[in-house]
Amino acid sequence: MIFWLAGSIGQLFSGFLQAAAYTHLSGVGGMAGWRWLFIIDGIITLPLAALGFFFFPNLPQGGKKTWWTTEAEHVLSVKRMQAIGRAGKQPWTKAKVKRILFSWHTYLLPMLYVIWNNGGPQPAMGYWLKSFDKKPYPVPGTTFTVPQINNRKSHLLLASKSWLTAVSSVQCLSQQLESSSLWLSPGVGSLMDHSVGLAIRSFISVVYLP
Repeated sequence: MIFWLAGSIGQLFSGFLQAAAYTHLSGVGGMAGWRWLFIIDGIITLPLAALGFFFFPNLPQGGKKTWWTTEAEHVLSVKRMQAIGRAGKQPWTKAKVKRILFSWHTYLLPMLYVIWNNGGPQPAMGYWLKSFDKKPYPVPGTTFTVPQINNRKSHLLLASKSWLTAVSSVQCLSQQLESSSLWLSPGVGSLMDHSVGLAIRSFISVVYLP
């Protein structure tokens, strides 16, 4: 839950960061603003990578307890994996490689993830706003600079604060359903999250068009 909410907040922040870097750092040190943006992104990533190295938990199947978990929590995680038959790391064999290459999961699931990531309204909105600058102008007198496009995308997310509330509400509902119904898995609850959230974001993006 925190992961998805943090992702939405990060998207909101990224638009303002892009606009600020493009506007105030363009030409500094002889580099374009967009180059500075990549440098800033890299600097932000370094401490997060370090934190991930030390705090990401080990896999229960590996048998090595994570330093910040208790022994009881580690034993519980191992038993949960054993209960569902989840094996640990296995050596690479020809049969394993063949099973991976000929599995439909290898091809279909990544494709669905790419479609899901690029199917929201926000990425397309940036290209749509940029199309107003094409000559001859489709709408005379209406154009958008790069900072305006980035800020307007962030305003879209800011206007969709109700999406965060909706996701939280659906998450609570799905957890209640999961606890009272055997057929509803956590994956179905997560799907409910994203389906309702994307529907609300799509509606707001249409209403919020300039």
